[in-house]
Amino acid sequence: MSSDALRYFLFPQTIACERNLRLFARLFPAFTLLRVLRLPCLPDWGGDPLRTWPAITNAELLEAVRGSYRAYQDYAALHGEESGLAAISHERIAGELEESRFRIQSILRGREAATSPQEDAGRMLVEAAVFLEMARDLDERQMELEAGISQVDRLEHEFREILGISGEEELQEIVETVTPPLVPSEMASFRLPLRMAYWLRLFHGNLPEGFPIFVTESKDVPEEALDALNREFKREQRAFELLQVELGSIPPTGHTGPTHKGGLDSPYRPHDPAAAFSRVLEDFLRNPQEAPVKENVQSAWHDLTEAAFGKETDGPGEFHEGRLFSWVLVAGATVGDLWRSLDHPGTSALSATAAPHPAPLAFLVAGRLEVHDTI
Repeated sequence: MSSDALRYFLFPQTIACERNLRLFARLFPAFTLLRVLRLPCLPDWGGDPLRTWPAITNAELLEAVRGSYRAYQDYAALHGEESGLAAISHERIAGELEESRFRIQSILRGREAATSPQEDAGRMLVEAAVFLEMARDLDERQMELEAGISQVDRLEHEFREILGISGEEELQEIVETVTPPLVPSEMASFRLPLRMAYWLRLFHGNLPEGFPIFVTESKDVPEEALDALNREFKREQRAFELLQVELGSIPPTGHTGPTHKGGLDSPYRPHDPAAAFSRVLEDFLRNPQEAPVKENVQSAWHDLTEAAFGKETDGPGEFHEGRLFSWVLVAGATVGDLWRSLDHPGTSALSATAAPHPAPLAFLVAGRLEVHDTI
């Protein structure tokens, strides 16, 4: 495979906050979001570096997704649910029991008939698409919550500075005891295995060219993947090996672009660090056991982040949140293996049209560093 065949996909979400989109766009060429029904609201600067890939292109299936999505929204509004995912949960429970209202009606009316493989595949794709659209609603709600929490944190920090009490550790301990800090809810982890299964189902339903690299915002994603692969590989008497490379942290993304002439978009740089990183990453995926290759990955990552952010550092007293990047490569397992281990119904229904992807399974984990005060 060639270096330009690598494609970076956000996984398993279909949307991210602007701060993270800015970060991923600056680091990875042609960073891509899976598009289900609604186009993501990409910032103006994201027109070129950010891309979307359509999960479903069939007009009839898209109309079915729209209709089901509206129906679940109406159901949630009628019954006072917080989101349509609650409605999906109720319907899924009914489906698992194989006694859903629609199935019972079909049996009573004598209308239950065998469906074609194409119809089964279409139904599976619609099911996954509706779920991910509802999950996107939940993600957007979480982003709004986190934005509000960040604003509260900044105001509290400024207020303490005005009062001159920001350096008193004892008072801070009392404040944290009486009023514990706000922590954003972990909505992104809600039904995470199902999110991953449905994302992979849609991905395989309309496979793009190239080899996918999954960029994830949570370490829970590779952990769930490993749990699923463990169960599947034990049944198949196969084995895989987990390889990890910690790339290090990067500066906060408060700036809109590189601040020195060596930036990614600068004509003065001697080489393209993003392309160089992709080439080294390709070597790493093909030869993960070789120590020099791991060192090359870390070195290329250092060059890439320095080109993207320069030597930007936070001055004393700044309040920030950074990201710690690491690679997780599951040697001996493929993207298709992960799909099979998470989604047996989907792989069976789509077997005639969607073969499991043979690409090596690799995650780039953008883990969150703890927020801290450097005063």
